[in-house]
Amino acid sequence: EGKLVRLPTGDGMALVFSSSPEAPVRCALEISEALKNHPQIALRMGINTGPVSGVADVNDRSNVAGAGINNAQRVMAFGDAGHILLSKRSAEDLLQYRQWKPYLHELGEFEVKHGQKIAIVNLYTEKLGNREVPQKIKQAEREKRGRRKRKRVLIGALFLLAFAAVGGLSIFLRRTGQNVVAPVIPEKSIAVLPFESFSEDKENAYFADGIQDDVLTHLAKVADLKVISRTSVMKYRGAAAQNLREIGRALQVAHVLEGSVRKAGARVRVNAQLIDVRTDAHLWAEQYDRDLADIFSIQSELAERIVAQLKSALSPSEKAAIEVKPTSDLEAYDLYLRGKALMNNLWKSSDPHSDLLKALEFFKAATLHDPNFALAYCDIGRTSLDLYWWWGYAAADLMEAEKAVQTALRLAPNLGQAHLEQGNLYYHGHRNYKEALKAFDKAERLLPNSNVLLGWKGAIQRRIGKWDEAIRSHTRATELDPLKEGTYYELVGDHRMMRNYSAAERVIDIGLMKIPEAGNLFRWERAEIAFAKGNLKTFHTLSELVPKDYQNQYYVALAALIERNYAQASTILAGIPQPEHDADVVFLDALVLRKQGNAAKAQAILLAERERTQNKKLGEAGEPQKLAFLALLDAALNRKEEALRESQQSVDKLPISRDAVDGPLIATRQAQIYALVGERDRAIDVLSRVATIPAGPSVGDLLHPAFDDLRGDPRFEKIVDSLKPK
Repeated sequence: EGKLVRLPTGDGMALVFSSSPEAPVRCALEISEALKNHPQIALRMGINTGPVSGVADVNDRSNVAGAGINNAQRVMAFGDAGHILLSKRSAEDLLQYRQWKPYLHELGEFEVKHGQKIAIVNLYTEKLGNREVPQKIKQAEREKRGRRKRKRVLIGALFLLAFAAVGGLSIFLRRTGQNVVAPVIPEKSIAVLPFESFSEDKENAYFADGIQDDVLTHLAKVADLKVISRTSVMKYRGAAAQNLREIGRALQVAHVLEGSVRKAGARVRVNAQLIDVRTDAHLWAEQYDRDLADIFSIQSELAERIVAQLKSALSPSEKAAIEVKPTSDLEAYDLYLRGKALMNNLWKSSDPHSDLLKALEFFKAATLHDPNFALAYCDIGRTSLDLYWWWGYAAADLMEAEKAVQTALRLAPNLGQAHLEQGNLYYHGHRNYKEALKAFDKAERLLPNSNVLLGWKGAIQRRIGKWDEAIRSHTRATELDPLKEGTYYELVGDHRMMRNYSAAERVIDIGLMKIPEAGNLFRWERAEIAFAKGNLKTFHTLSELVPKDYQNQYYVALAALIERNYAQASTILAGIPQPEHDADVVFLDALVLRKQGNAAKAQAILLAERERTQNKKLGEAGEPQKLAFLALLDAALNRKEEALRESQQSVDKLPISRDAVDGPLIATRQAQIYALVGERDRAIDVLSRVATIPAGPSVGDLLHPAFDDLRGDPRFEKIVDSLKPK
């Protein structure tokens, strides 16, 4: 009947039908068909015939209840992802229609709550449903035969209820696969907590961190394990005084490894203990007291013992990868660890550029001691690419990265990190997404738990327009690195660019819950979503909850300009630090000055910014953005021909077909240029196309003053209306 009752009780639903026994089954098959395009959603369904009544609950809210729903839930609880299970009574009703008989498969009778027995039937066709016997039923059969005597755990399902009418048929659905708020913790999951340094020389702390990092990296090579990333576990340095159960819940793991390292001269002592955080049980402990030269054997043995304790499958290739010694030169290894320590702490460095250069020197020094040190060459590649990407697009940095990555691959063709850095080189060095994905696919087979890989892979997937795949990669990254705000930032970005604002806000909620100390970042992201929706009132309310340091002042100034609060906009723009002044900021500043009657000053700052932009050395990767900025400035300077030429050049260099993220941004910029120089039809033509695809303009983007001359045009207003959240 189309009536809907929403209760905040979980991620499932009950659908009630009062027409025919076929209705819920046809609905279930349609859902199953639709989910073939969304494999990340693991969903099961239970169908039962029985009484259902509309009621008011203790909070006086509408609800539905009855034996029909209770038994549908009990039937569903036996299923795994993809199952469509029926009670025997529903199946018998369905057999009135002969075409259903080939798809109904009896599973037997099983005991449920209060000793009640229920007969269950599995429904599947050649392409839909799940033909496998559910795990719980397999378990029940084993218990019947006496092979295993343990209690079955029936997971009670929280659910939302969709109410149709009193009486009838019900389907109970439970989504179990993409619930990142309360996921099932895998048995074979582990977090390697920071190792304590008991060395007398406090400067040796980097050595303990290096041992922990290497053990974690070894475990991350095992596909049968879930291994939490380093960035999330470092929060728990000195965790001995912390509640391990809470750590396990926060990281969504069943086990943690604690350890300590004491380095004294040519000797090293490593202590390690494996703990089941669900019960606080110490599963295994070991002490290694050996020559420093045996440090690599210690790391390999530790990793293999842990894999054995967790009963994880270890393939021959994974075992071989764990046992490979990165170098035989201890001095080279020490230099390498010093460089890694700098790289791992760049995020909190007061001078990251300087520390990056120091790290690069450590890695180079390591390769001078051992020219066959493939891992060190990988990090030379990573560091050089960071310098190229973040500090000026210097050709020398790119050449350094290429040489280092090629050397690493030559020395160790089966090294996962080498293929990871090859993908990094193709991505950040050459914008060659196809080859980057090939390299990342190789790396993923060797490093199945790499959150860095998943982050980069997801970024490329959205750039080539594979948005659902990007969401899957970034969702997996949040699972492996649950306490790193950057993983949620990328996932929020995926949803926001797809204009799926409600999904983006759900990810923000999870981030706030997981990382409350990063609350300002998440709250600002929520403000940006309000701006994208065109809701400036909510934007102001939310942005006021965030300290200025976390705000993107460009958007605050733009909102003030849209609202014609020129004095406020001028004050905000004046407070933006000079390094953050790009053409967009200068353009807004010029608009404000013109509105305030100071056209001469506006002209002067536009000319100065144009010269600065023209002289920038950005390399091939930054050329389209540079041309787009020049076009914007020339449009503001009434240089129509130059603006149109530069704008078209920017689109030609980075079309949407080549880049599904920056391409739409460049195209939207072209629409701005057209609008500014009086080419209204061409502006609307571009917007009508780019507004239908991800990463195109939002309602907030179209509030930009550059589009003021289009307002009132029915074609433009139709585009704006089409972008408003439904």
